[in-house]
Amino acid sequence: MKISFAATRPAGDYALVIPSAGDKRPGLASVGDGSKGVEAAIKRQRFEGDASAAVEHFLDGGQRVLVVGTGASSKPDDAAEKLGGMAVSRLLLSGETHAVIDLTGLDYDADAAARVALAAALRAWRYDRYKTRLKDKQKPTLTQVTIVGGGDGAKAAWDKRYSAVYEGASLTRELVTEPANIIYPQSFVERVIASVEGSGLEVEVLDGPAMTKLGMGALLGVNQGSVREPRVLVMRWNGGAKG
Repeated sequence: MKISFAATRPAGDYALVIPSAGDKRPGLASVGDGSKGVEAAIKRQRFEGDASAAVEHFLDGGQRVLVVGTGASSKPDDAAEKLGGMAVSRLLLSGETHAVIDLTGLDYDADAAARVALAAALRAWRYDRYKTRLKDKQKPTLTQVTIVGGGDGAKAAWDKRYSAVYEGASLTRELVTEPANIIYPQSFVERVIASVEGSGLEVEVLDGPAMTKLGMGALLGVNQGSVREPRVLVMRWNGGAKG
């Protein structure tokens, strides 16, 4: 998933996502005359802006507008994550390739805007490597999310913190999703070491004799049920000031 941030909506074709905190949805005004149709759809579907509720409507030109509720009393961080997750949930298989989430007029600081991106990216995660019989309509189409109106620090917050959270969560999901003939102690160690190369982490790998020396009897006992050699992976991060 490509994540980007912008001060204004980009040109081109995309699905427009408008947050609705209860009945407050300032981004809807920018749709112009099309806002009347969106409001009619909202009323018809009894949408009240509750957290994780959503309404879809197509403008005359064919653009998809998705109004996503964040709840009138939700904390900004919680609302941000619900918004990003629900938007991608509705659009991931929709045929849309680009979603623009417009936060203009809402009380979202840079950190909350970055959390929208985090939730969107996490919700888009799939592991389809072994799903060889998926029909076209079962395959994800959404490949890009642009966050608009998140402030100057949103991209920095994403780059410096939340993109790493996403990458770490994705690696963890990958490791536990792979079958046991693909991920076993040795391959687990190899894949993790490759993923943290250049990060500054100190990595130590304990093999069977080292584990025996340390008295790791319980782990070694479990390992006796496998033809694979045991491994324990130790990672240390001493990134703070010396001492």
